[in-house]
Amino acid sequence: MKLIGLNKEEVKRVLKEGKVTIAVYGLGKMGLPLAAVFADHGANVIGVDINEKVVEMINRGENHVKEEPGLDELVRRNVEAGRLKATTDGVWAAKQADVMVILVPTLTDERGNLKLGPVYDVAEKISQGLERGDIVITEATMPPGTTESLIPILEKSGLKLGEFGLAHAPERTMTGTAIRDITGQYPKIVGASDEKTLEAVIGIYETINRKGVIPMSSIKAAEAVKVFEGVYRDVNIALANELAMWCEEHGLDALEVFQAANTQPYCHLHMPGAGVGGHCFAKDEFVFLEEGGIEPLSVEELFELIEGKTEEIDGVLVKHPNEEYRILSFDPVSRRPVFGRVTLATKRRLKPREKVLEIKTKTGRSVKLTENHIVWVYKDGAFVEKLAKDLTPGDMMTILTELPSKETPEVIDVISILSRDPQGYRIKFQGIPAESRAALHAKLAPKSYDYTKGNYIPLEYYSEFKNLLPRPQAIATGRGPSYLEFPPEIHVNEEFATLLGYYISEGCITEDSSLRTRFSFNIRETDYIGEVRGILENIGIRHSEYVQGSVHHIKVSSRAFGELLRFLGTGVNSYDAKVPGFILYSKALQRAVLRGIINGDGSVSVYEGKHRTKKNGREYITEKISASVEVATASNKLAQQLFLMLQNLGIVPSYKRNGNVHILRIFGPENLEKLRGIVSGEKGEKLEYYLSNIKKRERNSSFKPMGSFALVEVKEIKPIEYDDYVYSFEVEGTNTIVTTSGLIVHNCIPVYPWFVINLARKTNPRLTKTAREINDSMPHHVVELTVKALNEVGRPVKGSNILVLGLTFRGGVREFMKAAAKPIIEELKEWGANVYAYDPLCTREDAERFGAEWKEDFRDIDAIVITADHKEFRELDLEKLAKEVRTRVIVDGRNVLDPAEAEEKGFVYLRVGRTAYSP
Repeated sequence: MKLIGLNKEEVKRVLKEGKVTIAVYGLGKMGLPLAAVFADHGANVIGVDINEKVVEMINRGENHVKEEPGLDELVRRNVEAGRLKATTDGVWAAKQADVMVILVPTLTDERGNLKLGPVYDVAEKISQGLERGDIVITEATMPPGTTESLIPILEKSGLKLGEFGLAHAPERTMTGTAIRDITGQYPKIVGASDEKTLEAVIGIYETINRKGVIPMSSIKAAEAVKVFEGVYRDVNIALANELAMWCEEHGLDALEVFQAANTQPYCHLHMPGAGVGGHCFAKDEFVFLEEGGIEPLSVEELFELIEGKTEEIDGVLVKHPNEEYRILSFDPVSRRPVFGRVTLATKRRLKPREKVLEIKTKTGRSVKLTENHIVWVYKDGAFVEKLAKDLTPGDMMTILTELPSKETPEVIDVISILSRDPQGYRIKFQGIPAESRAALHAKLAPKSYDYTKGNYIPLEYYSEFKNLLPRPQAIATGRGPSYLEFPPEIHVNEEFATLLGYYISEGCITEDSSLRTRFSFNIRETDYIGEVRGILENIGIRHSEYVQGSVHHIKVSSRAFGELLRFLGTGVNSYDAKVPGFILYSKALQRAVLRGIINGDGSVSVYEGKHRTKKNGREYITEKISASVEVATASNKLAQQLFLMLQNLGIVPSYKRNGNVHILRIFGPENLEKLRGIVSGEKGEKLEYYLSNIKKRERNSSFKPMGSFALVEVKEIKPIEYDDYVYSFEVEGTNTIVTTSGLIVHNCIPVYPWFVINLARKTNPRLTKTAREINDSMPHHVVELTVKALNEVGRPVKGSNILVLGLTFRGGVREFMKAAAKPIIEELKEWGANVYAYDPLCTREDAERFGAEWKEDFRDIDAIVITADHKEFRELDLEKLAKEVRTRVIVDGRNVLDPAEAEEKGFVYLRVGRTAYSP
């Protein structure tokens, strides 16, 4: 179906309906993920590639790009559905397609000359199948002007531009995260030959990209965006490399200098090296997962929970989730709470000299972050990003005071909960109809006669006969004196939520032959005892009561009730108590559960008396009344839920910790007024007395409400002792995380400069040229370091055995473009060295292609040169290595080893940005 002339919404509709055929030319690391994503959103996709083996694999539903998490399933699913197929016949594909996407490699040679032959070859094939109304899109990264240079080739079809559309939409992806990047890590950039084509192409990419599209004024402008991104990166890396070499010359450690310089917020020097983990939370900080409700988890727990492809890059453990994990976040644009999808999770150790800071507020809240973590600060009506280390006392941080509202379950099906372990339960009925009895007798005789006589069926058989049986009357357990009945379903209402609150504050479960639930009150708390008793009776839960000393116990000897509480995750005692997550979706249920918690275990204090003040040298005595409500818990997760629930009701508590006990304190008329109707009994009377007798309603100055958030003042920022892992999460869309106590904080490369250099005519891009020259010279500099290190131990380069560790461009990914190893190997061989290579992601054939001999051990080696930052190289056993090599020399081109450890083991150790250590 031809798309030119349709608006973007119409394009989205017909694409999703399967009425659009898209041909993707180039099924490599970027092309195949794009083709699979298009197919997964409804398009009929024809992938085109010159490699027959690749085409055969895809048509069998097999993925040849193994580095891409999730691509195996995406290819298989869409091939099986008939939405994705592959061919080597580019002309035939063009004849079938409405949209043709060119995503073949565009490279440069050693001098930066552009190698665009594959693009022109594809354009020739497309021209032989191009039809009126078709759209040709280039995605390959190309110098500005290249896409429009295809016009004469495409017009060989007999059509003129305008009869077909032309556009450029540069790919903005990286190996290992391509699917994530295509579907919404960054907005898509689009430039087109005319407005109608632009509208259609916007519709195409908005269908697959959640971040949307940024339309550009022209094709050339779109091409420039991707090129400039690479140039920016290249220039900054060049600066780092040049300064690192200066440090070598002057006997300085570049990393030491860079880290100190980067403490200034306008300075961000990159890591130097031969080739081109976020800022994190301490492990016990909290996030809030959307999982049938709002569930508090420590960041450590969330990282362990997430399933997906796991890899180690630069010493950082990285997880790419293979399913959706959504955590509580805050949209700074709409200023509303949302659930954001976790797109990446990391775990790492602290870097050398990296600090963890504890930020404390005047309300007692605190959070522990690495020093360069970004924190939201509210200033002059706007959110401002600040590094944690740059915070100062008096800065206003933000806390969430509103939760997303969703539907909560109306009833809880107790039968389905108990069916997980049905032994000992019987489902009771008012009566069993004759036709149902016959069915039971046919399958379960002779035991069925006992069942029908007693109007019940064992729970283990219930699901099989459920459709033949009447509505259950009760769940029965025990016989004779121990006989108990329990409701088959529980209505989720405020009464039940109040009961849960009383259990969370005053209850526990013990297990012997059954599960016994106890609520324990002081004998004077008759109002609260009566409320729990009444709720149990209303629901139909049998219980008993007894007194021991000054404690009044209400006991429910029902295994069914205990299993229900376990299913709801309310905990078995005060140390793991927790509110069911769905409660946090409803303000009415929150008020009810807080009623039980505060009535059960809260305290209300009223202070009344004379208050002395001095003013202008005179003393004044006034009558003053104040009050506070305190809720204490030993459960870390319950404390976090209390913060969120209270703040969602407009109540901002202060906080302190006494050992393992969390104490939330509520004071001030505005806060306490909102507890009217929640706190009852004797505690409610105290609160009402205060609210009725207060004369001056002073505003609580420890926080400032701002609608969906409130401001709390920073009191202190201090470094702490911390020797454990730190964690970070990337949140889609908002890049924010709601963390401990509701505080809102921020979450935590291809290079194409030659395209700018070679296209310059009137201008002379001196900075870009210099940057490229510096970066291109880095492999040579690594060779110079190798020569220097060998000379220090009295060995010539000629005849030395040198092992190059790393053939890929970057750690953890099998990618060779711009890999530093190739020029390093070539130059070392020119010096007369015997060059060997090893890479855990590569093969013997890869090494031979680079001109080196494959070697997996260190025997007879005179120098080790590290050119890739794989985790295996970071974990080298230097003590063992020192015994195996012939000469102890290491040149670390990627800064992966600890210099002090290497030198302690007797190695001459050189790295980019650091001369040999001299004590």
